[in-house]
Amino acid sequence: MTQSLDPAVLDQLSAYLDGALTPKVAVKIERLVETDPTVAAEFEALSRADHATRSGFDSLL
Repeated sequence: MTQSLDPAVLDQLSAYLDGALTPKVAVKIERLVETDPTVAAEFEALSRADHATRSGFDSLL
């Protein structure tokens, strides 16, 4: 990433992936991902890491 994100936005992206946001905040994050390329790229990276981590643990259960 060439541009760093606000730590609060990073926290909200992670919370979004965990399903831990209120519907109102989730919509706000969805819009931010749709309109900000930097946020979208970070969200994609977090999504890939989240999927890989969950897949790894699923095989252990």
